[in-house]
Amino acid sequence: ARLDEKGLEQAAMYARYAFENYKIDKVFSSPLDRAYNTGKACADLLGIEVEKREGLREIDGGEWEGMTLPDIKKKYTEQFYVWVNNISACRCTGGESVVEMGERFVMALRHIAEENDGKTVLIATHYTPIRAMQSYASTGSFEAMQEFAHIPNASITEVFYNDGKWSLGEKNIDSYLKGSNDPAPDILKADNRE
Repeated sequence: ARLDEKGLEQAAMYARYAFENYKIDKVFSSPLDRAYNTGKACADLLGIEVEKREGLREIDGGEWEGMTLPDIKKKYTEQFYVWVNNISACRCTGGESVVEMGERFVMALRHIAEENDGKTVLIATHYTPIRAMQSYASTGSFEAMQEFAHIPNASITEVFYNDGKWSLGEKNIDSYLKGSNDPAPDILKADNRE
């Protein structure tokens, strides 16, 4: 899917913020259109190309692909309950587990970091990989993902890689969106079933 009008507006706002606040050497993105075009908004300001990397794509949703959240909740109730309440233990029906996606994503980021030692790179990616990386950079595992808040579209999370170790800087920076950011859908809020 392509960025809609609001997505294009948000991409322009994050791109200007990133351009003005970081010395970005390279831009990498998921091969999926929305992430690529979000990365391209900043790359265009920098006058550089975006390099696509397969490992940066969103989780393989298997049978969930193309479905709305209410439809997933209705058809795959138990798995959806795990997604909402203990995301790191979830496997999309017929697709990747969150841990498999996280391991793939961390490996892709490690390759990029090692290829670009001492540089600042911008990575345009997706909700689940960012949330997984926030957990991994903080704790060394994906098990704490549930403790990390909703990732607003077009927000920035800082991740550092030094001497083979990850650390998390500021997360979910989105002040530049000036209120056009998207809150977490109610359907993704913890469901404490009896």
